[in-house]
Amino acid sequence: MDTRFCENCGGKTEYTVSDRQSSETIRGINFSYTEEYAICGVCGEPVYVPEIHDANIDRIEAAYRKAAGLISVGEIRNIMDKYAIAANPLSKVLEFGEVTIARYLAGQTPSKANSNKLLEISASATKMDEYLLKAQGSITDVAFRKCKEAVDCHKTFSDNPNKIEAVAQYLINQLTEVTPLALQKLLYISQSFYAVLNPGTFMFDDDCQAWARGPVYPDVYYKYHEYGYNPIDSTKECFDRPEAKLSLKELEVLDQVIKTFGRFSGTVLERITHLEDPWILARGHLQPTDRSQNIISKASITEYFSKVVSEYDIATAKDIEKYCTAMYMRV
Repeated sequence: MDTRFCENCGGKTEYTVSDRQSSETIRGINFSYTEEYAICGVCGEPVYVPEIHDANIDRIEAAYRKAAGLISVGEIRNIMDKYAIAANPLSKVLEFGEVTIARYLAGQTPSKANSNKLLEISASATKMDEYLLKAQGSITDVAFRKCKEAVDCHKTFSDNPNKIEAVAQYLINQLTEVTPLALQKLLYISQSFYAVLNPGTFMFDDDCQAWARGPVYPDVYYKYHEYGYNPIDSTKECFDRPEAKLSLKELEVLDQVIKTFGRFSGTVLERITHLEDPWILARGHLQPTDRSQNIISKASITEYFSKVVSEYDIATAKDIEKYCTAMYMRV
């Protein structure tokens, strides 16, 4: 076993390491974390071990960032790898100070605004593309080209890349009040029922991610997230007849989802999706508040909602009411 000087014993002794739950308050945010501590094997008194102390500091920092909703150093490195961009040009692309990203990588805690911007591009290659094109003249041609190639590889390509936007716009227009949270869940539910009522097809190509508050389509989320917990203002958005981009079968499903699930708040819809296998399986062993970009696969959606169709005898879009009523009773 390792040895360390014990002040109580007056010499080097062997020690054991245990862990315990501790709590801290930083900048008004309370959080708990697991810390390790060393105990002298002779007298049972605490022993100072520098390596354990340093590791606990890192645990406190990680727990605070998680509680405050701030991006981690590892997530920033993943962004740089994902988009093939170094710290300096990434700072310029996001309009930060030139050495800001380097400081974050060294351990400096980012501001909430900067953290949100980083989380935004982490989740959405489309958003990263917007920032990159805007900053083209501020980074080298080589850095721009490498990053652009990586961004394009991560963007979703389809015959109609704006289809999900049309669906979202239709939902917003038809509902008098819909928050960004509720919109995400209604998109997911519409996509799921359309897929099983029209086997082999999906309403749109975009994949959703298993976020802490349920299924989320990142590009749509970041388009409307400024509304927070407030309803999206359809008059402010000035949509141009999204129904023109939708088929009669798609409108049939959407209208029934609006009539049934559209009655509920975003929080109720979130609770419903938390009871469903696709989100649960995609989350895996993550903690309830952990961030995640795990994809809810279309295969898992099809498998689960095919069982729903069978169990609740759903033959047409009008039958969606049966599942809606049953799930509402469970939450």
